[in-house]
Amino acid sequence: MAVSYIKERAIEKIEPKERERFVEIVETELIGLHKGNIARYRLRPAEYEDWKIKWTVQ
Repeated sequence: MAVSYIKERAIEKIEPKERERFVEIVETELIGLHKGNIARYRLRPAEYEDWKIKWTVQ
């Protein structure tokens, strides 16, 4: 579900020639997201925990 959401947003916001790379980068960043780097994205621990639950369920 997350991948389809990313692709849908990319279609709306990203130039066609840049979409594939954009989706790849976003997926890579999401896969690498953990408690040690959430500050980089200005996420609070509670936001990260909520996201993690939703990400792993889908």
